[in-house]
Amino acid sequence: MLCTIFGSGEGLGAAIARRFGREGGRIALVARTKRCDLVGGLNATGIDARAFQADAASEPEVKQAFASIECWAGETDVLIYNAAAMRADLASELTPSRLLEDMAINLGGALACVQAVLPTMRAKRRGTLIFTGGGLALEPYPTWTSLAAGKAALRAYSLALHKDLAGDGIRVCVVAVCGIVGIDPVRWTVAGLRPTSLSGRLPCRLRR
Repeated sequence: MLCTIFGSGEGLGAAIARRFGREGGRIALVARTKRCDLVGGLNATGIDARAFQADAASEPEVKQAFASIECWAGETDVLIYNAAAMRADLASELTPSRLLEDMAINLGGALACVQAVLPTMRAKRRGTLIFTGGGLALEPYPTWTSLAAGKAALRAYSLALHKDLAGDGIRVCVVAVCGIVGIDPVRWTVAGLRPTSLSGRLPCRLRR
């Protein structure tokens, strides 16, 4: 079972990697900066993981990342899209160019990842697509307008994709994380958001 986590940071991405790794999955960590540090920690606990580099906003880089992952461990069985543009902005000050730049990560990258793995999943009639949503999609904060819009768009896309693939044997879900998972609680408290931790508590089991 190969789990590809696109958007692999020290918070939620690392927690998901540890959880799936403990269930015996091989882990491909993809981030804009190659996270060899996270991979080293996972390998030290017996988890088979490798780091890959790609910018979620660049479709060519996304395609190249999945090609490299396939050369390493084969086709992705579980895709987790966890990338997001985490930038604070006020609704009254957000510009169209800034929104579109962020949306290329918050939504566009998810579409590129799905298109990279979907043909194989459809051929096999199995696979899992998981998207990291957020409470901001349901209750926007005025200081995080772009991120709220991105999470709302990602939620709508995920629900539409779930209906689209209902007969193809592919599971699709969006998980609304109502909080921030990270290592810098002061940053998020100042921004008006409450930090939380998910490490070791992700309710999932892999099916082989």
